[in-house]
Amino acid sequence: MADERVVAGLFIIVILILVARSRRINLYRHMVLRQFLHRRRMFLFLARALRARKVRRNRRVWVYPRPQLWLEEMLNNGALNSLWKRHFRVSRGTFDYICGMVSLDIQRQNTRFRQAIPVQKRVAIALSVEVRVREFLSINCDNVRHWKVLCN
Repeated sequence: MADERVVAGLFIIVILILVARSRRINLYRHMVLRQFLHRRRMFLFLARALRARKVRRNRRVWVYPRPQLWLEEMLNNGALNSLWKRHFRVSRGTFDYICGMVSLDIQRQNTRFRQAIPVQKRVAIALSVEVRVREFLSINCDNVRHWKVLCN
C-alpha cells in the first residue's frame, strides 16, 4: 500500500512537471509568435511609410520647365525696345496696345495647380509664332508655285 502511494505520488509529480514544462513551452511559443508579429507589423509600417513618401514627391503635372528667360527679359527691360521690331515685327507701343485690346478676352485665373500665363506673354508667343510662320511662307513662296496663293 505504501509503495502504491509512493508510485502514485511520483506519477502526480511527473505529471505536474510535464504540465509546467508544457506551459513554459507554450509561453515561449507565444512570446516568439508575438515577437514575429511585432516585427512583421513594424516592417509593414515602414514599407507603407516609404511607399507614401515616394508618392508625396513634388510632381510637375502640367508644367514642364523650359528656358523662357528671354521673353521675361524682353517684357521687363525697357532698354531692349530695339529688339521688339526684330522679334515681334511690332513696336513696343503697338504691343502694349494689342495687349490692352485682348486682355479681357484671353486673361486667365491662377489655380491651385499652376500659375496662369500673363496676357503679355500670351500675346508675345502668338506674335513670335506668327513671325516664324510668315518667314517660312516668304522663303517658300519664291520656290513653290502653289504657295503664292497662300502668301497673297
